[in-house]
Amino acid sequence: MYKRLIKYLKNQDGFSMVIALMTLVLLSIIGISMFSISNNTTKASERERDDQAVYYIAEAGLVNARAEFKDIVNSEYNNLNNYIDGFIDSNLFFYSLYQEVNNSFTGIPVEFEPHFTKSTSAIVTVTGVAIDKYEIKSIGKIGQSNNARAVSQTLIVSPNGNISEDPSNPYKEIDPSTPNPGHYTPPTPTTPPPVGEDDSPVETKPIPDDIKEILKCDRESIFPQIAKGINGGVHTGDWDINKEDYKVKETLKITGDLIFNKNDATLKVEGDLIIDGDLIAHNKVNILVTGKLIVKGNINLHNKTEITVLGNGEINDIKKDKGSDNHGFVCIKGELVYGKPSQ
Repeated sequence: MYKRLIKYLKNQDGFSMVIALMTLVLLSIIGISMFSISNNTTKASERERDDQAVYYIAEAGLVNARAEFKDIVNSEYNNLNNYIDGFIDSNLFFYSLYQEVNNSFTGIPVEFEPHFTKSTSAIVTVTGVAIDKYEIKSIGKIGQSNNARAVSQTLIVSPNGNISEDPSNPYKEIDPSTPNPGHYTPPTPTTPPPVGEDDSPVETKPIPDDIKEILKCDRESIFPQIAKGINGGVHTGDWDINKEDYKVKETLKITGDLIFNKNDATLKVEGDLIIDGDLIAHNKVNILVTGKLIVKGNINLHNKTEITVLGNGEINDIKKDKGSDNHGFVCIKGELVYGKPSQ
């Protein structure tokens, strides 16, 4: 049988079969090799694709956190300041911002759209590293893999609520294993002294007849509606009112003069109004105080100034415009002390 096989292979038919078998084996080897190369290439491409995706996920987490951080800063600043310079205590602003940031960013993963059926998330932390600096760190992850990439950026918050990037620590990619910086805790702001009167004795003096006419509550003050309100508090120094309408929520104390330079200006104080200096009205002014009015200086009354106080009043003196018939008035609905107010 062996001789017959050798004889068969030596003829034309046998030779063709040998060539066919060799070709089949060679093609099989090439096919397996190509499949292996293709499979490895696919896996490498998938790893590269996931690596790029995980970076963009980390970036998206930082962008979202930065937008939320900006909203928090604006909200805290507006709550404390409401567009009037001098009313805001910067330490109080930074302390309040620190508390709100800690409550808002707790390190809970932020979920994003799946990546080729794999779940995606970013772990975002916002850490106060100085009284006015916050570092945002975002770690992007895909599925259950250990593949992760991270980015960070430090932002500076100014006392007027503006946000800028810290040039010493700009937006950059970092090692995901980089530990978070230590927390900086801002000092607790000092509570301002209560605004109002103390137990100092009150000195009074007779009210001149012409001032009595001004103090009569026989005229009605027409007060317009004011939609936007600002917070009260202590305003250090003089306050020049150059806008038309103000509504102050709660008690307001001014350590200097209250000066009205705008014609037809209106001011409503939903609480007490305490002025350590003078109340100066250069133009037609309409003032309504729902609480007590204390003016430790003088009220310089314009011809058409109208002041209505629903509570008590303590006024040192009222000065009228020279040569004016003075149709303005100061109506104190409660008790009036005319002389030297409480110190």
